[in-house]
Amino acid sequence: MNTDKQLGLEASLLGSYLLGKQPSSFAIDLYLEAMQRNSITLTMDEEKLLEFILNNPWSIGMVDGALALLKPQSAIRRKLFVMLAILEACPEYCKLFFPTNTSIFFLVYLFYVGCRAVFKSALGVIIVKLICR
Repeated sequence: MNTDKQLGLEASLLGSYLLGKQPSSFAIDLYLEAMQRNSITLTMDEEKLLEFILNNPWSIGMVDGALALLKPQSAIRRKLFVMLAILEACPEYCKLFFPTNTSIFFLVYLFYVGCRAVFKSALGVIIVKLICR
C-alpha cells in the first residue's frame, strides 16, 4: 500500500513531468485524495517500474512512452491520467492546455518533438524490458 509520503512524491513527479514545473500543493492534495478514493492496483512489474521512476525522475518520459506502446492500459498510465485531469481542471494551469496561435515554424518544432518522443519511447522500451524481466 502507498504511504502518503510516497503518494506525495508520486504526485510531485508526475505533475512536474506534465507541467514542466512543480505542481501546486493544491494539485498534489487533490491527487492524494483521488488515489485514496480510487485505489489503483499495480502489478509487481508496475510496482518495480514506479519505484524506478520515483528514484530516477529523468526516466518518466521514457517509461511513459514505452508504456503507451507496450501497455496503454497500465496502472502507471492511469495514475498519470488522473494527475493530468487534475492539472487540466486547476484554474492556475488550465490555460497551459489550450491551443495557441502558431506560426509555420511550429511544424519544425512539432517534427522535432515527434522525433524526440520516438527516441525516448525506444529508450523507455529498453528500460521497461530490463526492469520487468
